Amino acid sequence: MFADQFIHDFSTLGGCLLKWLAGDAPDAALDGALVQAYRKNRFFTPYMQRHAIQVIADTFLNENELKRWMRQYFPEGDQKGGDKKKVGIIMAGNIPLVGFHDFLCVMACGGQAVIKLSSKDDVLLPVLVKMLCGINPYWREKIVFVDTPDKIKETGGISSLISTGSDQTAGRVKSGFAGLPLLTRGRRFSFAVVERDSNLSGLPDDVFLYYGLGCRNINYFLVPQDYSISELADFLKNGRTLVWDECYMNIYKRNKAILLMEGVAFTDGGFFILLETQNEALPMGVLGYRKYGSAKDIEVFETEKIETIQKKYRTFGQAQSPKIDEYADGIDTMKFILNN
Repeated sequence: MFADQFIHDFSTLGGCLLKWLAGDAPDAALDGALVQAYRKNRFFTPYMQRHAIQVIADTFLNENELKRWMRQYFPEGDQKGGDKKKVGIIMAGNIPLVGFHDFLCVMACGGQAVIKLSSKDDVLLPVLVKMLCGINPYWREKIVFVDTPDKIKETGGISSLISTGSDQTAGRVKSGFAGLPLLTRGRRFSFAVVERDSNLSGLPDDVFLYYGLGCRNINYFLVPQDYSISELADFLKNGRTLVWDECYMNIYKRNKAILLMEGVAFTDGGFFILLETQNEALPMGVLGYRKYGSAKDIEVFETEKIETIQKKYRTFGQAQSPKIDEYADGIDTMKFILNN
């Protein structure tokens, strides 16, 4: 059955990636891809890329997880006509392999993926696809890469389209693909509810992994009225080793200079800024916070920002390790594909 073949091939890919990560199976193509991707995008450090691949291999390509996931949609192991689907995917490029899960969903449904990669992240996925096709050539006919969104339409027969990017990108997609079932994702943010007894040991990873560019990264905090912001800053300083790139530091310094010129009060962490603000849309290196006095204040915040919240965290350390069925924006990608 299709589900069995899918699980076998993709879990085999996961095993190959884990062996490469462990140093047990050298792969020149993967090694070269990491170097090339970093040259093109300075925020894609080798560590960040390896972390993204590790999460994909451990969670998305784990055999038991794939079986559990597939049973939710195909209890009999049949893709139920999913092989007739031809799905366009316009991928973002904010973090390494951010579009892999959408790709995986289309493959799980047995459909064909027509993929427009972001110029910021156009190296890694083709290498992983080549590895997959080496495991089973069947997948070659299921994956097409195109250079522009317009070429997705030119391939013809598109059943639906998945697009991730800025709000501006979402607007262009809605205009350019009018009449087609669309799953469009714009700007989202994630926030942390910090309590007096919160264990913050995992917080630096949640904030600074991928330079904070992921929508699952925490960039805003709700803290108790009498909470020490300097204490929060001290915990966050443990993330310094994650954001050492000169490009990031230049952005941080520029944002700091702007705030100083404007006379805005802030807490300087040495490589990040903590700013008391009502605005959660903040530039790189600037983390926002507001104080709460009760649970009602937290509820009000969530209600205000409901359209742009990706995730709320009360425990920390796993923000960028989502489960295979933890869908972006809370929208079930598999159901979207199968229902359109």
